[in-house]
Amino acid sequence: AKASAGRQSPSHPVTRYVYTLNGSGLAVGRTFAAVLENYQQSDGTVKIPE
Repeated sequence: AKASAGRQSPSHPVTRYVYTLNGSGLAVGRTFAAVLENYQQSDGTVKIPE
């Protein structure tokens, strides 16, 4: 959240960091499933283009 410039209420004098769930906000499990679904070959292998 530091990289995304998370802010806090100016009335709160103590610096506290905000947190994000799943790291970058990307749902890793769903993203991985989507990659497998889109690039899986008929023989079961996964070929991801560069």
